[in-house]
Order: sequence, then C-alpha cells, then structure tokens
Amino acid sequence: MRRPLLASSLLALPACITIASSEPGALDDVPAYEETSVEPAAGASPQPFVGLDLEESISGSLEAMVFLGGLRVAAVVPGSPAEAAGIRVGDRLVKAGSAGAEPLELERVDQWSALLAQAKPGDSMALTLERDGGLVEVPVRTIERGSGHRGAARRFVERRKARCIVETEILTLDGRPRSAARIVELAPSSPLLDADLKPGDRLLTLDGVELAGAADFARRIAPMAWGTDVSLEVLPAAGGGVRKVDAELYEPERHWTQFQVWPLVEWAEPADETRSSIEIVDLWLIWLFKYERVGETRSYSILRFLSWETGVGALVEEPAAGASR
Repeated sequence: MRRPLLASSLLALPACITIASSEPGALDDVPAYEETSVEPAAGASPQPFVGLDLEESISGSLEAMVFLGGLRVAAVVPGSPAEAAGIRVGDRLVKAGSAGAEPLELERVDQWSALLAQAKPGDSMALTLERDGGLVEVPVRTIERGSGHRGAARRFVERRKARCIVETEILTLDGRPRSAARIVELAPSSPLLDADLKPGDRLLTLDGVELAGAADFARRIAPMAWGTDVSLEVLPAAGGGVRKVDAELYEPERHWTQFQVWPLVEWAEPADETRSSIEIVDLWLIWLFKYERVGETRSYSILRFLSWETGVGALVEEPAAGASR
C-alpha cells in the first residue's frame, strides 16, 4: 500500500530483507531424509531371514510424534522361522540378539535390519516379545533369504542439515550392544566433514542422547534449525577411543531480496530471481525513475509520464535446411 506524502516522511528510513537460498540442485523440494536399500554385492554371503514384518509404533499428533519402545509385528511370513516359533501379529519385539549374548533393546526397524545383516543363515537368535502385558522369550534360527523377500533398509540419506548418508550398525562397547549411525558418505558441504569426520566413523550419541541407529539420527536432525550447534560422540574408524565432536549444522547462504531507503530508493528481487524492481525518489504521486522486470519483460518509467516496455519474442520452429517454405 502506498504511503501518504507527509513532510516528516521525507526522512530516509532504511530497511532490508534477506532470505536463505538453496544451493544448486535445490534440496528444498525433496524430503529432509529418506531410506535407501542396500543391495547385496555380487558374490556376497547368503542373507539371513526370519520372516518378520515389523513397524515402529507412533503416538501423538503430527506435530509431536512419540515413538513407542519396541517394534510391532505387522505380519509373519507363512512357513518362516518366525511362524514356526509361534510369533503372532500384534506382538511387540522389544529385544533381540545372538543366543547367549546380551540383547539389544529395539526402537527402530533399521536396528533389527542391522542385527540380521550381522548374522548368518543357521545362527540362533534370542527374541524378547511383549504379549498381553507380559514378556515372552522366543528362540529362533535364521535361514537363507529367498529371492522374493526384501530386507528392511538400514541406510538413510540426510539431505539438508547434516548432508550425509548414514547406515545403522550394531557394535559392542563396554560389554553391551550399542546402535550406531556409521557414516557412509559425506557431501562436500557437509558440516560433519568440516568437523573432521570421515566415512566409516560411527556416531554414538547426539546432544548427549544415545542414537538408535541411522534412522534415529536422520529423524532427530531433520527438525533442527539451520546452523544449530550439535554435540556428537564418535567412535573413529581409524581406531582409538570414543571422542566428542562439536559441529554446526549446514546453513544456506542468505541473499538480499529487498532494500529500501524511502523515499530515495527501493530495490526488490525475490530469491527465485523471476522478477525485480527498482524505484528512485518515490513521492507517492510521482517518481523520478521506475524499473520492473517480470520474466523477460522489462518496463521503464520516467516521472510516470514516459513509459515503455521491452520483451523477447516467442520461439518458433524453423524449417530444416533445404525445406520449402
């Protein structure tokens, strides 16, 4: 809305606006993170299979989702070891591990996928299920995965704030199993690279809270603000003990989109650069000079009384060389 011309308004009042812009390859139109399949390499060992289709239980609103402990059994593959062990749909898998070893508490599907990836067909596993309010210990033996079964993903791409690919790994620290987010790949602009982290390093905690694998890392990073300072506990791939690393999450460059010293000058150009404008000495009823660009059309005006526009003609298909016109 135009401002009324008052004597006091002739004072120059500066104002400016900036906006964060995306890098080339605009990441704003893609999910903050997504899972990706890990296909077995040619000649790799046979993949173990139990026959459980698990899902994470969510409660709360979309704005404040809470993940319940354990994994709900959504389906049991007919003829699988899980069916033979008496596991039912609706059971909740709360712990799992190799027979005779301390089990891992499960929160995410990728933890279960990582446990299976470390096993071999024929290995015995000890599962703890919650059923009807009580806990049931169920032994199960893995078999070789058939060609018709696809394992759950355990690798996640975090595109915006940490800008990396991480994979869930189960390791043993201080005598107990732990979930970690192992770095698979770092983008050149990743803040983890700036913090001297490398592929193969295992992320154990985020801001003092243990990570339940790669999915947990990606989901917790996604809602954080650009440029947030985070603290990580890392187990380096090169060896040595756990070390603490501080990192600042990625923040896009900020571009000027508007500048004003009214009534002397006003300039504006949105981040998408589809249009721009500049006004010099805007006195409401009249201005000294005004320029506007919308796409390829450019408009000019001097003292409001003299105006003209320029544009680009439409492209047409030209006939091939030698063709009749």
